[in-house]
Amino acid sequence: MSVLCVALPRAPVDLRAENVGSTSAQLRWQPGSDDPVESYTVRWQRRQLPREPHSEVRDIVSTEHTVTELVPYSTYEVDVVAVNNIGPSLPASIVVTTSEDGKTFFTYNCLQIIRVLHLF
Repeated sequence: MSVLCVALPRAPVDLRAENVGSTSAQLRWQPGSDDPVESYTVRWQRRQLPREPHSEVRDIVSTEHTVTELVPYSTYEVDVVAVNNIGPSLPASIVVTTSEDGKTFFTYNCLQIIRVLHLF
């Protein structure tokens, strides 16, 4: 008799935004472990009041995705979750700010900031 233990996937790691323009951002990440992942879901929401509903793309099978139709000079919260047959992982999160000239004002990984603050 053999027993197969299956759990939720681990959150993606090393989430980063590259080639951030005024209306798009290319996201890249690494799997959180060697465990099988069926797909990834990317969610993003503009930081503003009142809050808008988030947008999402499901069933991404690679470890990159370009988010389009962003608003220039806006800040977005972006999450990526891994999905297997059990369900979704915890999210990997970053904040991305677009600009008119195609440069990023800043992006940061929320977990890295939490880790730094935890050291103090």
